Amino acid sequence: MLWPNAYSITLLSNLATNFYELFKAMNEDIQKGIVRMQWQDMYFNYLSHALGDIDPVSILKKEASIDEVVLENAVSEAKSKAEADNSLPVFKNYVFVEKLLNHPDIKEAYSFVGKIDSLDMFVSHYLNAHNLNDLLYGLLSSIDIRASAPLLALSEPSDWALKNPT
Repeated sequence: MLWPNAYSITLLSNLATNFYELFKAMNEDIQKGIVRMQWQDMYFNYLSHALGDIDPVSILKKEASIDEVVLENAVSEAKSKAEADNSLPVFKNYVFVEKLLNHPDIKEAYSFVGKIDSLDMFVSHYLNAHNLNDLLYGLLSSIDIRASAPLLALSEPSDWALKNPT
């Protein structure tokens, strides 16, 4: 397991599985609309903020045996490269995390790939735009894992977790 609160990803994945089964079984009526609004409130007012608060630098300090000066230099370089990048503002944090994790000193010492239990299920339930379509009904929101959860995007979830189910 990656960090102390990483177990929350597994718990939320299990809850989402149960929730989706109950939600799919509901008829489209006012009660389903109310459930949808409550889910949207949880998603945009709580979950999205929690995902945005995941700090890869803090995790690297705790999990990796990287010298503090080396880490500070890598962070500084990644920030400079991210600011120089011409990406949309919504993706700036993704670019920063990507540059940090691909910095030679960091990449050689640590990788997040394969370290997050239930990552694929979590991504499928909470960050797959197609799977969220019914729950986001009535909103003009579009979910992109790179903007919503850069560290999870760079932890390389399986392709199936982000694709439309067939």
